[in-house]
Amino acid sequence: MNKTANFYVESFLEMISVERGLSEKTLEAYHNDIDDLFRFLKNKVSVIDIDEMLLHKYIKSLGKKKLTKSSIARKISSLKQFFGFLNDERIRSDNPTISLETPKKERKLPKNLSEKEVESLFLEAEKLEGPEGSRLRAMLEIIYATGLRVTELISIPISSVKGHRKFLVVEGKGNKVRSIPLTKRAIQSIEIYLLDREHFLKNGQDSEYLFPSSSQSGYLTRQRFSQMLDVLAKNAGLENKKISPHVLRHAFATHLLSNGADLIAVQKMLGHSDINTTQIYTHIVDTQKRDLIYSKHPLSEK
Repeated sequence: MNKTANFYVESFLEMISVERGLSEKTLEAYHNDIDDLFRFLKNKVSVIDIDEMLLHKYIKSLGKKKLTKSSIARKISSLKQFFGFLNDERIRSDNPTISLETPKKERKLPKNLSEKEVESLFLEAEKLEGPEGSRLRAMLEIIYATGLRVTELISIPISSVKGHRKFLVVEGKGNKVRSIPLTKRAIQSIEIYLLDREHFLKNGQDSEYLFPSSSQSGYLTRQRFSQMLDVLAKNAGLENKKISPHVLRHAFATHLLSNGADLIAVQKMLGHSDINTTQIYTHIVDTQKRDLIYSKHPLSEK
């Protein structure tokens, strides 16, 4: 970067540092992004002469470097702010970055488990004895049968399961109440666990929660449930999967959709207010189908 360009860049960095109170690391990132453009131009083009065509060539070159969309988006943002500054300061009479479009970031697909992997978790849970075992099996069956959020699972009121109910009524985000059907396995696991539930009652005092605990909240903490899942996953040979309550919620939704469930029905069971949030699970199913075709179809490339 020549002296003139460097002067303008330093002036820009000073301005955003004062106005936004940015850290040295963030300022360095801005500097590197802008300097990368000048290195691409081999410092042969002045700040005043950089036009839209050159910027588009530069952005195209970033794609050839196989940079992630988020990295390209960050560089474009840095350039837009820099050239916007030059325009505001009347150093340039135009802003050549106006036509630059920021690439849409790819939405990461949730981590997921196969039906076989879920079954291996349940088989491992069957080996656990005593009240701890019956409690964990009940929690696993409920979360996989209903797709509850972990906070909803651990705080289920005991009143929700009394009377051999075939549906679980839960209060989710925004105090919205929804009713979710329970599988036969889930109902049976709850009935078995209820025989052991007294073991977890503090000083024999009853609790309003299905999964009581001596914790401050009065019910089993999400941290404790996550620890139990972690140990179970390792014993089932799934330690590399980083299984969490949320991953089981994802498995519930994905497996329902892959077996033909209606998207709106799954949305209601998950408690999503926006169908687009549920739609992400259809992408997982589509990806799985595509991978199956690529790996099993006789005409696919080996």
